[in-house]
Amino acid sequence: MNQLWPRHTKSGALRYLGLLWLALSCFTVAAQDLKVVLEEPVDGEVASGISNIRGWAIASEGISTIEIFIDGQFAFTVPYGGERKDVENANPDVANSLNSGFGQTWNYGLMAKGTHTLTARAISSTGNITEDSHQFTVVGLPESFYPKENSPSLQGASVRVEEQEEQLIIENLKLPDDELLTIVLAWNVASQGFQVQSVNDYDTVTPIAGRTDPVGCYYADITENNQLSLNIASNASWSCGTSDRDLVANGIPDHEVGEFPNPNNPSAISAQDVRKTFTLAPSLAGAPTYLGGPSGPSGYVLNGVKIDPGTAGSCFSANNCSLSNPRGDWHIEALGQSHFDFGDDENNAHVQPGGAYHYHGMPEGFLNKLGATGNDMVLIGWASDGFPIYARWGYDDPDSADSDIRVITSSYQLRDDPPADRPSTDLYELGTFTEDWEYQAGSGDLDECNGRFGVTPDFPAGIYHYYATDTYPYFQRCVSGSL
Repeated sequence: MNQLWPRHTKSGALRYLGLLWLALSCFTVAAQDLKVVLEEPVDGEVASGISNIRGWAIASEGISTIEIFIDGQFAFTVPYGGERKDVENANPDVANSLNSGFGQTWNYGLMAKGTHTLTARAISSTGNITEDSHQFTVVGLPESFYPKENSPSLQGASVRVEEQEEQLIIENLKLPDDELLTIVLAWNVASQGFQVQSVNDYDTVTPIAGRTDPVGCYYADITENNQLSLNIASNASWSCGTSDRDLVANGIPDHEVGEFPNPNNPSAISAQDVRKTFTLAPSLAGAPTYLGGPSGPSGYVLNGVKIDPGTAGSCFSANNCSLSNPRGDWHIEALGQSHFDFGDDENNAHVQPGGAYHYHGMPEGFLNKLGATGNDMVLIGWASDGFPIYARWGYDDPDSADSDIRVITSSYQLRDDPPADRPSTDLYELGTFTEDWEYQAGSGDLDECNGRFGVTPDFPAGIYHYYATDTYPYFQRCVSGSL
């Protein structure tokens, strides 16, 4: 038998130990440059939809396989050998580091929502193993979002940019079951697309204490109109600054309208220059302030159309009435009476001589656009004092969001004993004039200004808010807050 060294000599023993050290040293070097780096999914971040699993791995003896484990279970192997110049520059002494990338697309949407761990295991050509693991959270939309026949509605939704967080936020996205969602998206460099960061109920957006922001601060809508009476696009944009909520709009409705001009309303709808400011910190005043007409609108619907429920019509006596002279003692209502016709449409709206389309009562077309069904409260605008306006429906118990949703009623009732100088009810039915109505506290749900304090989906801690109602006063004629 040939021997490399004399087995029983001191020099032979030293030679054996030297060769053994050299072999172990070479093995250690090979083991030390075996490395795998998992780059996506990002550790501690969220993952959603179709994105990537990617990273790189190097070893002097070469990489044989990259295995992927999900939550500790082997899932699949991924292709290896993609060009990575950055890895070569950082590891110039490792052979084949240029072609060290691995990756493939992966549908994170197929994974259960929640926290997961993904492990990339690199196996070298000599069987050495190293791993890198990342923990991430899968988020996604509820199943009702996906079927084509039940696609979500973007009507009434708004999009805003959160510059500091570099995110897009879609608010008020409506699902077929009327659930409202807030979806947060962030740019994903690897996939060069937006990635869902979170999906929350819309009503989890928490207003700032004592203020109305951020609710409704990013509402913006442009709606094309191709109607017989209207071919001007509706444009409305709401934004919030440090202390004020600003509306810039053209006053054009964003829904179907009636025929204008018409025999009882000779004005055509035209664009207006609407620029209004509302406080973000509304506060109740000691006494109500009545608005309308020359005193200014009592509020604006989100589409930028003003709320002006009164009219310029009045009667001085039974045979002396005018639809354009408000100086009489008996002021004519646009709604709820049959003697006078102001040419209003199915949206309880018509057009002023200057072309301003405006609401006297429930904006039915706008509610239809929002998809309102009575299953929840619907924010439709802001009053001139900065408090929110809701339409028709509210909580049965104003202090409980767990109570049933029902139609909210005003507390105005027709007088039982009209004054003797009132024009005859044989000619003008009760309800024809503003003066036919009187506020009777407790007879309905609301106060003198058609408002109340209570919780809403947008303000779960409670806030004073107004309602558009199906009976007089239809919209608030006064505001309870400071102007």
